[in-house]
Amino acid sequence: MNESRHLSLGTVIALTFAALAFWNLWMFLADHGSKDWPTTTGTVRETKTAFNYCDVLARARAYEIVVRYIYEVEGTNYTGETEFHGYKSRKEADAAKQSYQYGGGMMVHYNPSLHWQSTLSPGSGTASYLIGLCFFAVLAICVGFARHYVTESSGGPLPK
Repeated sequence: MNESRHLSLGTVIALTFAALAFWNLWMFLADHGSKDWPTTTGTVRETKTAFNYCDVLARARAYEIVVRYIYEVEGTNYTGETEFHGYKSRKEADAAKQSYQYGGGMMVHYNPSLHWQSTLSPGSGTASYLIGLCFFAVLAICVGFARHYVTESSGGPLPK
């Protein structure tokens, strides 16, 4: 009973990391492809500065700005949202937010196949790539442990 509970928990963990890994890969490919997306003019509807996270070990705080906007593609209006991360202080984030004043215009990159997908910052950063690699590494470790556990429980190597 205990062994099957451990195996089930390991399976749930592995499946969770697999889902996160593939979701991150999908997002990375979509972000990376956005460099080639067509553009249209959008209008800022809301901007806000938000506290993003606090790194206890580094005693660092980070802020982000969130920009919500509307844009039109082929006669249909869409709403988009882009987050800009990594501001070290609220003052720095608020200064960056000044570029996105309510009612102001800006260039919106939209997915030519799925017009509701858009961004103000095309391309993908290194951070999302590294996060995806971490998910795949943890997934590989989980699969390795699961394989070892099943091998030990069955008393021999797995059939090929």
